[in-house]
Amino acid sequence: MVSNDFTDGSQVYEKVGNDFVVHLKHKTQTITPNDPNPVTPGEPINPNDPNSPVYPTDADRNNLVKDASQTIHYVGAGDKTPADNTVTQKDAFTRTVTIDKVTGKVLSTSDWEGTKTFNTVDTPFVDGYHADKKTAGGLTATPDNPDVEETVTYVPNGKLVPVDPNGTPIPGADTPTYPTDPNDPTKVVPNEPIPDVPGYTPVDPSPVTPTDPGKDTPVPYTKKETPTTPTTPSTPTTPSEPAQPQTPASPAGQGQATPTSAKTEAAKAATLPQTGNDKNEATAAMGLGFVGIASMLALFGTRKKRRED
Repeated sequence: MVSNDFTDGSQVYEKVGNDFVVHLKHKTQTITPNDPNPVTPGEPINPNDPNSPVYPTDADRNNLVKDASQTIHYVGAGDKTPADNTVTQKDAFTRTVTIDKVTGKVLSTSDWEGTKTFNTVDTPFVDGYHADKKTAGGLTATPDNPDVEETVTYVPNGKLVPVDPNGTPIPGADTPTYPTDPNDPTKVVPNEPIPDVPGYTPVDPSPVTPTDPGKDTPVPYTKKETPTTPTTPSTPTTPSEPAQPQTPASPAGQGQATPTSAKTEAAKAATLPQTGNDKNEATAAMGLGFVGIASMLALFGTRKKRRED
């Protein structure tokens, strides 16, 4: 009952004029998700009334609560990529519903209430890769945006690349990858020792601290000059002496002509100094001619003497 015009204790029943007005309204019920005795949709609202309406589906607890979640996605590290990090807060947001207990109809539904701010999460260490964030998360979820997300991207670390004086990578040289800083996954370890390259000498042997963890750092080297051992020259062979010409034997008997004087003259002519002029060459040729003629005459005289004998 809302109101009436009957004054209790002062009204007298009369034959006429006994009209009273009483105002009534339907009883309502506000259902919250934290009720000690939660209702079940489809069950009678008034258990003692066989004609009682039933609770509507809007009165179900799942319709009065909403979860919040924070998901951190990790990408970029290939098969080393960490799994997503997801945290869920149950019943982060709540609301109520009011029903008419006479008709079972929903009279009103309240707005969602509550907020949820999640904790931050340290970015996992992945060797050989550096991340763009040291920590992630710490996001705030709202009823309009209950599921919040963030992405952490990994990028491969750069390398130390030995190069020759022309800036060309040295074939076969080690190219070590920068190691990731285990205390800060967004950085690489400083003061990295340079690799040893056989046959080459580093221009600067000092350790290297990369300026950009994602870019290669060229390390200049110069080629070692190995002195060559000169070959020992071979010993020249001593030329053999030419064979001495044999002097023809003088034939036995008397009256034999000896071409000694002619040979001597020819030899003298042959041993005269060579001045390079045509006159000397002609003289030498004439001497040799005389020697040949003398030899023939001597041989002819010997044969004639033998026939006479």
